[in-house]
Amino acid sequence: MDGPNVNLKLGDLLQKEHGELYGAQLVKVGSCGLHTLHNAVKAGFTMWQLDKLLRALHFLFHNVPARREDFTALTGSTCFPLPFCGHRWVENLPVAEGSSSLANDYEVHGCCETKEAPKPGHCLLRHHCGSTS
Repeated sequence: MDGPNVNLKLGDLLQKEHGELYGAQLVKVGSCGLHTLHNAVKAGFTMWQLDKLLRALHFLFHNVPARREDFTALTGSTCFPLPFCGHRWVENLPVAEGSSSLANDYEVHGCCETKEAPKPGHCLLRHHCGSTS
C-alpha cells in the first residue's frame, strides 16, 4: 500500500507535465476526496460571488421582523432565504434553489425597480436592483 506522499508526488509530476505541454497550471484543490469536491464547487462559483449573494439574501430578512412583514405584504409569500454555509458547498443546494425561486417567483428585483419597496442596503443587492448609489 502506498503512502500519501506517493499521491502528492504524482500530483506534482502531473502539474509539471501539464505546465510544460500547455503552459498553464492546474488548480490544486487538495488530496482528500470530500475536500476536493467541495473546493471544486467553491472554485466554480467564486467568480459569480454566489456565497456573498446567498448570505446577503439570508441576512436581508434574518432578525428583521419589519422587513419580513413588508416583504410578505408586497409578495404574499412567507418563504424566506435559508442560511448559507460557506464550508459545505455541496450541501447548499436547497439554499441556492430557495433563493432562485425567491428571485423568480416573488420578483424581488421587480419590487426594487418599480420602487414598491425600499432599496436593500447590501451592495450586491443594490447592484442587482439597478441602483448605483
